[in-house]
Amino acid sequence: AGAVADSPSVRMIELIEMLRPGDKGDRVKELQKLLGLEQQGTYGPRTERAVKEFVLNDTFARVNSDMG
Repeated sequence: AGAVADSPSVRMIELIEMLRPGDKGDRVKELQKLLGLEQQGTYGPRTERAVKEFVLNDTFARVNSDMG
């Protein structure tokens, strides 16, 4: 695995694609840690909001870098 594959944002995207609201467990805690949230282990409204914000910001950054 290279540096890109091991980056936190790549792992966060993997977790976002894998997890859904209502999920519980260590993977949810890992996602919450990467998002800078309290690690409760339950994918609730706070985690869902942070995921949506991350996805919007990540998409915006990618579009801007593709255009620049």
